[in-house]
Amino acid sequence: MPRGTLCVLVLALVGACVSVRSDLESAGLHYEQARYEAVLTWLEELEADLPRMNPTDRSTFLYLRGMSAFRLGQRDDATHYLALARESIALDPDSLSASLQSTLERALVVLASGTSTAAPQFGDSR
Repeated sequence: MPRGTLCVLVLALVGACVSVRSDLESAGLHYEQARYEAVLTWLEELEADLPRMNPTDRSTFLYLRGMSAFRLGQRDDATHYLALARESIALDPDSLSASLQSTLERALVVLASGTSTAAPQFGDSR
């Protein structure tokens, strides 16, 4: 591969990584503001990039996607994405803070028990 082509490819990949990180940060800000529909909008745009994300970005994406669905009462989506987040964290335990991992586990327990979603005890400090 010619050197110029390789440089362009590397720059494109670096740009894509920066864009994903920036979009995840925007989704995270919306999550902190309890704008869960906006979070889902940001994340829908990123979903195609999920297989190429690094472990931290992947776990963050899955956590935000699952917890936003949880907060909106979308039980099936919440269960799906939070279970995927749990699997992602199992592969790389440092990819999500212990506090957020604890919140994720509590949400999965609530979902499995069939009780109401988005209980007030879910304080997830990012």
